[in-house]
Amino acid sequence: MKKKGMIIFDMDDTLVKREEVYIEAQKNLLQTLKEFGANILNLNDSLAILRKIDFKLVSLHRGEFMYNYEELARALWLHIVEKKNLNNACRVAFQEGKKGVHFKQTKEAAKRHDKILKEKIPELKENAIETLKNLREKYVLILLSTGKEDIQKHVINYYNFDKIFDLINICPRKNLKVFKEVKKKGLEILNNKYPGSSDRIIVVGDMLSQDIAYGKRIKAETIWIPGPYDPKTCKIRPDHKIANLLELLDLLLP
Repeated sequence: MKKKGMIIFDMDDTLVKREEVYIEAQKNLLQTLKEFGANILNLNDSLAILRKIDFKLVSLHRGEFMYNYEELARALWLHIVEKKNLNNACRVAFQEGKKGVHFKQTKEAAKRHDKILKEKIPELKENAIETLKNLREKYVLILLSTGKEDIQKHVINYYNFDKIFDLINICPRKNLKVFKEVKKKGLEILNNKYPGSSDRIIVVGDMLSQDIAYGKRIKAETIWIPGPYDPKTCKIRPDHKIANLLELLDLLLP
């Protein structure tokens, strides 16, 4: 049986609602710091500060989103309690993190935060399973998931994604090398299992800077489902923009 090509899917905030779990975990982290004496009066304002610190730490970790969150808690403590400016607080926490953060308050806050990430299963996006099952009839499906392996596998196993996807790749961060490797493996599956198939490559994701940008660099057709972390000033343009996974069927199964 010939296939129409391959589709490389992102998981978090593309197929599952990971953002909701992050918010719950981050609010718990802030509440824990408050219990230890941090001056956190408005949770939403403090959450905005946390997001700025998280973004800075991700940059220091060269794009790795699931770094050791003791650094996040430590940077918040340094900024809110010890009054260090945001950039300095992040740099100090990052340096301490190389040897392990040894600060009771922040270790406990990170522990409670991580417990939610590990145990809470994010909800599926609307029509996710239905869409995937329809697409797998005509395409080789690849899941390219970013994050800590134990956390991501928990979600993958819960939703039986291993029975839907032809290939699952979990990596700490996305980069061009990862996308090239996944593309190569996908083409091998197409050529070996489905001789004569189209070599069409499609990337579906919620982040312009990660999914869409690297999709374009491997010369894939890109489909963007806007997520919570897209910079408004980003100049990257996808080939298609959709609001619901079900729209993929009209685009890819004419």
